[in-house]
Amino acid sequence: MKKSILTILLLLSFTFTMFAAKPEMVKFNVPANEVTSIETNQIIAVEYTQAPNTSVTVITPKRFKDIVKVQVKNGKLTTKFTGEAKMNNKEGVTVLVTAPSITEFEANSAASIKINGSLSLPGKEVEIDLSSAASFSAGAINCAKFEIECSSASSATIASCKADIIDAESTSASNLTVNGINATLVKGESNSAASLKLSGNCTTAKLNKSSMGSINRRGLKTKE
Repeated sequence: MKKSILTILLLLSFTFTMFAAKPEMVKFNVPANEVTSIETNQIIAVEYTQAPNTSVTVITPKRFKDIVKVQVKNGKLTTKFTGEAKMNNKEGVTVLVTAPSITEFEANSAASIKINGSLSLPGKEVEIDLSSAASFSAGAINCAKFEIECSSASSATIASCKADIIDAESTSASNLTVNGINATLVKGESNSAASLKLSGNCTTAKLNKSSMGSINRRGLKTKE
């Protein structure tokens, strides 16, 4: 009998969480003259759209407004919570960013970054660093050198990438996929039970795997 009552209470608790009322959301702008890099933390999501103008807008549940800190200093946008933020499955904080040229992206602690549409920066280097279950996604990226590192159960998917050099590293149970490659040199590394998937075309590919890391290069064609 006690077991049945406990089961019912657990089911009711789960149902309440799943169907909890949608939280009241608020929106506010963050002053920014220039944004060239992004660092996001603590499950905060950032969506970046390349555009001529620079803007930063935060969308958050009202109850988190006073503990969400988003600032831009010396061109670097950073995000974090200044207090405890317990969220249910219908809550989340999103930072919308527009800027003409962001070249550095960093996410950790289950935070995420998404590039809406394409990122075109011919002649420039784009760097992405993900750790601690962070995630990243992008459509088309065009630059001189593209460098991405995923570690500690992070994940990333890039739909297409055109660059002279592509350097992709996946470690510690991370998952990294780079499709639509158009490059001169592709360097790839996977280790510690991580996975790396590459597809497209390049002149030369230098790939290395170790410690139960895997590399799927069946869709990658080289001219060598």
